[in-house]
Formats: sequence, C-alpha cells, structure tokens
Amino acid sequence: MFKPSFTVVTCVLVVFAILAFIRYAFVRFIPPVYTNSLATSHEKFLVNAAHEEISWHVFSEGVFDEARLANKPVLLVIGTSSTKFGHEFDVRAFEEPDTARYVNQNFFCIRIDGYEHPEWLNAVLPLSRLGTKIVPAFQVWILDSNAQVISYIGKTYENGQLESRGIYKGLVDARRKFDVVTKKTGEANQVIDLQSADLNYLTTHPGVAWPSLSAYAEVLGTRSSPRFGGFPRGDTQELFPNAWRFLTLTGYNKLWHASLDPLLLSKLVDVQDGGFFRLGLTPDISHIEFDKGTRANAEMMLALSLQSQIEGDEFAKTLAVRTFDWLRLSAQINGLMGACQEDDENPQGRSPRFSFSNYRLREILQPADRDWASQNLGLNPMTNSQMVPFLKSKSVLTKDKVTLTRVLALMRASTNTDVVFNDKGYLDINGHSLARMLEVARLWNDSERLESIRPLVAKLSAFHDAKDLIHWAKDEESLLGYLGDYLALSDAKLQEYLATGQVAALEVGLRYLNMARAKFQGARPGELNLNSTVDQMGGVAEFCVPEIADNLAESCSAQAIRLELAYSRLTADTQMGEELLRSARQTTAIFADVASRAGPDTGGYFCAAAEILDNEYAISVGPNAQNLASDLYRRIPTRFCAPAVGRFRKDLQARKPGIYLLGKTVRGPYTVDEAAKRLPLLLVSNESLGEP
Repeated sequence: MFKPSFTVVTCVLVVFAILAFIRYAFVRFIPPVYTNSLATSHEKFLVNAAHEEISWHVFSEGVFDEARLANKPVLLVIGTSSTKFGHEFDVRAFEEPDTARYVNQNFFCIRIDGYEHPEWLNAVLPLSRLGTKIVPAFQVWILDSNAQVISYIGKTYENGQLESRGIYKGLVDARRKFDVVTKKTGEANQVIDLQSADLNYLTTHPGVAWPSLSAYAEVLGTRSSPRFGGFPRGDTQELFPNAWRFLTLTGYNKLWHASLDPLLLSKLVDVQDGGFFRLGLTPDISHIEFDKGTRANAEMMLALSLQSQIEGDEFAKTLAVRTFDWLRLSAQINGLMGACQEDDENPQGRSPRFSFSNYRLREILQPADRDWASQNLGLNPMTNSQMVPFLKSKSVLTKDKVTLTRVLALMRASTNTDVVFNDKGYLDINGHSLARMLEVARLWNDSERLESIRPLVAKLSAFHDAKDLIHWAKDEESLLGYLGDYLALSDAKLQEYLATGQVAALEVGLRYLNMARAKFQGARPGELNLNSTVDQMGGVAEFCVPEIADNLAESCSAQAIRLELAYSRLTADTQMGEELLRSARQTTAIFADVASRAGPDTGGYFCAAAEILDNEYAISVGPNAQNLASDLYRRIPTRFCAPAVGRFRKDLQARKPGIYLLGKTVRGPYTVDEAAKRLPLLLVSNESLGEP
C-alpha cells in the first residue's frame, strides 16, 4: 500500500492551511450571490440581512395588511446593529438553507431596525416581558395575522448558546401554534390574549399609591451579585446607569460601590478610547462584546459624575471625563453622534482594535512596559483570553497617569483599524446624549468642554422648525419624530438653559414638551404612547403603548416625568406649571406598581419618582442668577437648581436677589453657602405629599 512521504503530507496540509486562511481573510470581499429587498436600506441592522435567502419585508404602514392577505404567521424581527446577538441569530438561523426555505414557505417575514423605529423596541408585550430575560436590542416574535403574539424564539439572557436545530424546532412549534390559533381552540385563546392584557392593564390600572423608594433599593440589593457586582441576567452583565443614579440620589452609597466598583475594574471599561462596552458575556466579565452604545455611555457619564461630585472621587470622575471625550469624538467624526460604535471580533473573540496579542505587544512595547501592562492592564494571555486591557486597580488611572498615558499612546498608535459608528443622525440619540453632556459640563464647571459641544447643540435645529420635528436628519419627508425625539430635544434645550441661561433655548424646549403631551396622549391623563398614530404601528392599536423600562436608555415615561417636573418648577406661577406638575404626578402614580416589579430595568422611572416624592428645589434670581444656580448645583448635585430669567418665575423675580428654596414653602433669599446648608443632599419620600 502506497504511503505518501512526510514531506508530501506536510506540503498538502500547508496548502490547505493557506487556502483556509485566504478564505477567512477575503470572504468579506466575495460578493454574495443572493440579494433580497433589504439591499437598498441605509440602516446597518437591515443591511446585515440583505443577502439572506429570506423574503424580508421592511416596515411600512400597510405591512400587517399584507400579512393578513398572505394568511401566514408573522415572523417579526426587531433589533439594532449594536448587538452581536442579532448577527449570531442570523448566522445560525436565517443563513441555514433548510431554515430559510422553511421560513419562506411558512411565515411572512418583517424586519425592523430599532434605531430607525425605536417605538418598536417596546411595542410587543411591554409589561409581560419586564423582569424577563428578553434582550431588548434583538427580539424575534411570532405573531398571528392579526398581530397577536403566538411565541418568542429570539435571544434571551439565559439561552447563552443559540443552536440551529433549536431555532428550527422553535419555528416549527410556532407554526403549529398558529394553526391552532386559526382553529380558535382554547389553547389559542390563551396565546393571543397576552398583548391585549398588557394594553388593558396599562390603560385601566389605577394609580393607588406612590412608589416606595426604599423597597426599590431593596430590590436592587437582591439583584446585585455580591461576588461579581452589577445586576447579572443569566450569563450576562450589562450597564444600568439609571439604577446607579437612583442609588446616588437616595444615598445608598454602599450598594452603589458594591454593585458598580467591580464593573469599573473590568473589561466593560474601554481603557483605550474611553467609555464603556455594551455587554459582558459572562458574570465575571471575562468575555465582552466590543460594541458601545451612545446613550448608555452618556448616562454612565452622568451617573459617575454625580457620585464623584459628592464623594470627591477622582477615579470615577476621570472615567466620566474619558467617556465625555469619547462621545465628543463620535460627534466630531460624524457631524452628529452615531447610535453605537461597532467592532468585529474574530472567532476567538478578539478585536482587531481593542485586543493586543503577545506578538503585537512585543512589537510596540519595551520589556519594562510589557511587564507593567501585564501587571496593571491585565494583558496576560493565561488569564485574559481576549487580551483586552482593563484597569487592575483604581490607582492605575489616578496615580500612575504618566505611565498609563505613554503605554496607551503606543498601543493606540499601533491600531490601524478605524473607529466605526453606525446609524448616525437620529434626534433621540443626539438630543438625549447632548443633554447629559451639557449637564456634566455644568456640574464640572468645565467651560472648555461646554463650549466645545455648543456647536453640536446648535445642529439640533436641523431636526425641527416652528411646526414639528423629524426623527432622522437625512429623511425629512417620511420619518416623523416619535415621543423620544420630542423629549430628547426638550431635554437638551432645558440643559442648555441651565448651563448658559439662554431663555430662547428654554422656550423651544417647553414648546416641544407641550407638543409631545398633545400628540402622544394615551388612553388616560399621564400616559404618553411612543407613537402618535395607529398607522405608525402598522395599523395595530395594541402596539400603541407607553414605555416604562429603560430598554436602551432612560424610558420615555421616566423622561416625561423628569421634564414635566423640571419645566413645572420654572413655570410654577402659571396655569401651565400646575398642569405640568399634575401630569408628572399622574404618570408617576399610574406606573408605580408596574415599575416596582421590574428591577434595574426601571431605574430611570425611580430617579424621576424620587424627585416627585421629595420635591424640594432651588431657584435663583437677580443679576447673578445663572452663577448662583450653577454654584449651588455643584454643591448639591442631586437637586434641581435653576435660574429664573425672562418670563419664567416672575413671582420670585419680584423678590430680593438670591437663592430661594421651594417645597412646602418658599424660603430665602440665601447665599450659596446658606442654601447649601439648608437644602438636603439626599432625596427622600415626602410623607405629606398626599394621595396620588
């Protein structure tokens, strides 16, 4: 029997290895054979599926009418480009020929980009999924032809491994359930009532009591991991900036540090560029996703800034400053901020930009610096398989700045991969993020950073005119704004006024807040839906719902409470102020029971509720009103401190100059020192607030 020589076998194996490498390296440049209807889309989440052999339909007002005519169950995929779960699901499900064939035969397929249509991230089972493990940024629902929920087969925080056969089985089971539904059996009735039940509860459940701040803090304490920190869900760790902000506002400092400090010394912190990565893929955050969300980073920046201002924590503030600069870089590169920064890791989970192999480190660092990086940035392949730098201790950032700056500069210079920002130019993302940047620049008394972002704030004018606004700056005709856009613009203009004293900004913000209250009014006072018309939700009234959970950022209900309260304080001497306060209180009351059961997902709601329940704040008047308010805010950053200028708070402007403290009574005028001594730092429930 002939046996090839060792040399021949070796050469053949080398050739196969070279061919495999060439295929891996150049596969992205090989044009796909199949192209579907998503190929002309501009949204990255849709473009990612443009070459799947699936008959995708993009969202339109009549898309569910088409589905009813097809007499098939609807496969509804809602997601964003900032999660790898979506890409993983696409590869394991829709790129499988057998699955694609089955899907085309048995389902009417709709794919919606969550950045283009953010109202859809919250549309399906807005209450039933609170506290569950469903991933907001990637959802796969099976609906009947009337858009009632049959099944969910998408990614959850518990099914860590998506397996092709399991997905196929889920699709087959969903099709069988649909057949049961069409026969109107008892099982069908149980299936199709979920969405209607959620809507009925949201629109009829009375607000009978105020939420308990202490009870919510206890919930956060039970959800936090004493070993790894954070609020793990299944095998993952993600950012909950509003939950940490709540702990700051209400004084639960021990829980703040216990739950957040371990994450600040983990791979979730982007040591190289600043900011935070989106997700830890293990409870101990030994593996991460390299994508970064813009709004989540803006909210983390604020949470860290507030706590560091109170405690004088240089470490937390430095992380916040680095996050600010990363957000500013996003805007400088793109003109407006993108929704996320995307990075592609290889099959070993390493990033071409953020991972540094031993070979690469030997090329760019001297032996002494390599040893320092191993000891202080965790760059040891035995314990860090992704070779992502992270801070081993707080002192690396605060006491060894010279070495850290030099090493990071060398590492950054060796990176030839450009930063990629996706989904640029959406109002909700830019307005909300700029509001947080204005807020922290004021808090830090940082005139340089404040001035650097004012041109970006001015660019928000591209989204609005005297009549209305748009969601996406590049599509003026078809993509009208949703509730989050109005609130984001109102928020940015409020913070611009607080930081600069420009009355015109406050006027714009108040106008769009009132427009939001009129356009998005729900079934009862205090309830604002994310969409203004049923047509925006494909003609399905059951999808017209409010948002309580912080899906990708602070929920719209939380924003509405916070903004109505802030503007009511600046217009408290008018009927409008009374109406705004009443609406904020109503929203707080009707969602108290729902929000209390959702854990860290409703941190934004409880931050706003804490301000409602306490309701002590400061207004300054006189020629130096702007500086007085900002100086007090830096001393008491948990409180609303604002100047009264122009037509706002004429009742206080008629008094002597100084700072007035308001709550049950009006006290003042005070100096900054006097007001700081009298205004409590922590927000607590006011027992005399009365019934909702």
